[in-house]
Amino acid sequence: MATIRTVETRKTRMLNFKTCTEYPSMPEELRGRTDLRLMLWAGDCYNKGVTDVERLPGYDIYLCYGLYNTYLDKNVDYLKSRSLPGCICVIDVNSDTQMDIFIQLFRNSISWIDSDYNGTVPSFNLCYYSDLLRGDGTAYHIQPISYAFYPTIALSYALELFAPILPPLVNDKRIWTKSIRDLAKWNEITCLEAFTSPDFKDKSYDYIRQEQDKFKTDLYNLNNHASDTRNYENALEEYWDILRVDILCVDLSRAFKWEDTPSYYINQYKRRFADYLKKRIMSKITGDECMTDFEQYCSENAGTEDQEIRSLQNALEYFELAAAISSYPLLHANVCYFIDERRRSFDPESTPPQEYGVVISKV
Repeated sequence: MATIRTVETRKTRMLNFKTCTEYPSMPEELRGRTDLRLMLWAGDCYNKGVTDVERLPGYDIYLCYGLYNTYLDKNVDYLKSRSLPGCICVIDVNSDTQMDIFIQLFRNSISWIDSDYNGTVPSFNLCYYSDLLRGDGTAYHIQPISYAFYPTIALSYALELFAPILPPLVNDKRIWTKSIRDLAKWNEITCLEAFTSPDFKDKSYDYIRQEQDKFKTDLYNLNNHASDTRNYENALEEYWDILRVDILCVDLSRAFKWEDTPSYYINQYKRRFADYLKKRIMSKITGDECMTDFEQYCSENAGTEDQEIRSLQNALEYFELAAAISSYPLLHANVCYFIDERRRSFDPESTPPQEYGVVISKV
């Protein structure tokens, strides 16, 4: 097994964990400190003449993938020009080897972790928060962000959400593939009759059968109660209780943008769904301060029924994430208002706005 040599990095402004063959040591200017501030997903972009480092001052470490070398160099150059210490760490967070080295360098030395929400944001393993944060350290903006949108997936989630009350014609869209539905329509029979017809056993229909079998498997992976949703027609809240959170939090307005027929049938149930979401969230709240923050959040996001539902879905995701984090060793999470330090920008005397979301604390 090859031995990785340790290389001294006195005033380096960049550590590249993806390409290094020598084991880096912590930059001298950061060594021994336990008050370091880490910004995730920043350090390799340059927009409108401003580098990430310039746009996000006040951080000691910037972690990025190093996608754009030219922009990475601009950020490194800006770090060299400023009086404050700092280092850009180029790393693939999906590499256990690279992250192990990073953790060894900065274990228990970070007081503050934040994320740059400037484009798609990957997830950061919870164990990394536990390893990097010092005893009273905190972390903000935990949720990953993806701007990719898959209409067929969103629609399938939305249909599952309201499956018990969908009319047969719409319900067929969640149970049968388009090929089966077209075949039934052409022959003026039901989808079930088409699928069970002796003529359908012919080899020429093999690809349609295989497609339907995969579709059914995917459906049951999504919702293992997919076949008995009608049992919940008069018990929607009980049905929503057994669904996955990602189904409960599907963006309905986007899901029905290209397929608006189902929305006609669910509009009358939106108020009921909003009330369910709010009740479910409130059952998770402990403490007057947390409840006060949630009530303020609801008040600030009051609007149309669709807007209310979307804000409650976001809140539910926060509380579910906080519960998952709090079950992790040495970590605790609250859903509350906090100061968004990223927005301090170039004016250190300005008062950044407040945001509502998940805050991790190491205990």
